[in-house]
Amino acid sequence: MGECFVKFMGKIEPIKRRRGSRQDRDAHGVRVTIDDVALRSGFSPMTVSRVINADSNVKAATREHIQKIIADMGYSPNAAARSLAGGKERRIALIYQNPSAAYLSRILFGSLERARHLHAQLVVEDCGSGRDAKKAIEHLYASGVEGVVLTPPLSDDEKLLRHLIKLKRPFAVVANWQPAGDMALIYIDDRHAARRMTEYLLSLGHRRIGLIEGPTGQKASSEREAGYRDALQAAGIDADMALIATGAFTFRSGMIAAEN
Repeated sequence: MGECFVKFMGKIEPIKRRRGSRQDRDAHGVRVTIDDVALRSGFSPMTVSRVINADSNVKAATREHIQKIIADMGYSPNAAARSLAGGKERRIALIYQNPSAAYLSRILFGSLERARHLHAQLVVEDCGSGRDAKKAIEHLYASGVEGVVLTPPLSDDEKLLRHLIKLKRPFAVVANWQPAGDMALIYIDDRHAARRMTEYLLSLGHRRIGLIEGPTGQKASSEREAGYRDALQAAGIDADMALIATGAFTFRSGMIAAEN
């Protein structure tokens, strides 16, 4: 229904190979090594490795230059080799507070699948039941986790996001369409999706259309209601507040709201 957006952060040329160097194969089948990147950039393989591993002890100008060379050459570090070379497995944490088992299972399945491809260990952390998410995340970073993924409603917590930005550690958020700082995010256009769904029901001849939105304070809830209202307004129908109920993004809360 809605469009999906992702915010994430070249040219392949034949280059001289060095025997015995670590190698990765790009999408075109051309092998590019970390030594090749070092040779092209004018820096040592150690400096290139530090940039790849997001080491803070690299000058900004140097980091930018090497990252551009990496992109131009199509070099993709081998996650398994990096894990073996570093003597430890890469660890990424998935932080959740959503009570919906159905929603969590989909997020968890996708995260586990991607972590497997990256040869990374996924740490799943429950920050529900009043647990302090800030302290939990700080503990995870201190324990060696390299980055965290925040799911709703934590991804809508502006105080938590500001805190993470101040920590200057890698993190990504799900279902938040307002980027802050240099964070990675993925989201859908909830307003457009809700409008399309409402328009579909209107096309079938329905005029009394209800809406079960999520908890107050979550961006997805307000965006979906706005899309619902957009469709009704375009059809010349006034929104009836009696047909709008609040749920908790769970199957049970949806059933209760529908029955009432």
